[in-house]
Amino acid sequence: DILQRMRELSVQSANDTLTSTDRSYLQQEYVALADEIDRIADATQYNTQTLIGNGANSFGTSGSSSSILHIGANDSSGIDNITLSIDTLTTGSLGISTGSGATNTIGVSTQAAAMAITSVNSMRSDMGAYVNRLEHAMINISNQEFNTQDAESRIRDVDFASESTQFTKNQILTQSSTSMLAQANAAPQGALALIG
Repeated sequence: DILQRMRELSVQSANDTLTSTDRSYLQQEYVALADEIDRIADATQYNTQTLIGNGANSFGTSGSSSSILHIGANDSSGIDNITLSIDTLTTGSLGISTGSGATNTIGVSTQAAAMAITSVNSMRSDMGAYVNRLEHAMINISNQEFNTQDAESRIRDVDFASESTQFTKNQILTQSSTSMLAQANAAPQGALALIG
């Protein structure tokens, strides 16, 4: 949004109906917006690492060792981790640096904001691709975890219905054999009672 406004100011400044005083007011707003871009770049942090600034503690800057996200159980490069590269989005890196005070290096009269918008859109596209890749990796890992737990459950757990049926069958067989043994013991005693 800031870059869009800076582009609008650049287009307005190119209008020959404006006086130098009018252009100085546009330049003043342009410089304030550029300062806000640098403030946002420095303030956009995660876990004390700047994400789009160019400080020494930046995450994902090209060639940095801190730009690796582990997504697997092992340490195979390109398989178990993803290397991220996040472009710096300060006014200097976007080509819209205004310098300070009267020594503005690029001002409202330039069309640099349009190129900066293209750079930001490219970075947003890269970040969207990273996010989609990480979401798919997360879904894949979640599926692997579920499938592993399911396989372990099938190995470890028994079929409760089948085992309950088998237990009942064995219990009935035991009770009927005990009953038959009791009847077999009772038959000779009945014959002795008739004789006696």
